[in-house]
Amino acid sequence: MVGSNINPELIHIDRVKRGIAEILVRWDIVPTKRADENGNGYTEYIYSERRMEWCLPEPLKTKEEVQKYLNSIYDTGDIATGNILSWAKASKVTLI
Repeated sequence: MVGSNINPELIHIDRVKRGIAEILVRWDIVPTKRADENGNGYTEYIYSERRMEWCLPEPLKTKEEVQKYLNSIYDTGDIATGNILSWAKASKVTLI
């Protein structure tokens, strides 16, 4: 689990190079109330996260276009060709 005081995006793009996006995929985001050492309240977001690479199906010209495409398949579509969330969760599983 990861914690942050900034509300995380479901998909954060680190970079795109040669048609491959390096992304952080996040899920199970839960806002939690916390207090600092002075007693001031703030919200911390606890969530699961996976860094992965995603091959883009077509040349997208801007980071905004890439973000729009990735957001559109975050939790929808065919698991084999889309649905980033299913791939991220599956990549954390280890079978012995």
